[in-house]
Amino acid sequence: MIRPEAQAGKVLEFNQTPPDEFPALKFRFAKTLPDSPHFYVVRSAENNAEYEALFRMIEQQGVWEEWKGKPYQYLYLGAYKYWRMTEDITQSTAINRARA
Repeated sequence: MIRPEAQAGKVLEFNQTPPDEFPALKFRFAKTLPDSPHFYVVRSAENNAEYEALFRMIEQQGVWEEWKGKPYQYLYLGAYKYWRMTEDITQSTAINRARA
């Protein structure tokens, strides 16, 4: 679960770059869910290789947790946790992240 207290009083950047191993992934703040502050990256031709690498890391190293009654697989890297919205890489269009 995302801890709201971890976000209290912090200014969230619109664009963020993840750790060095994924420089092509540019995360944007998800304005549509202000009560659950997080960022997302949309899969594109330009970032596909790194997108798939992060997707596979979540798949292979992630831990399952529930959020609002639904299971999601989270990968904790540095100050962030990353999660995918589907288990099918061919259907995946976005990866999310939030402060851990």
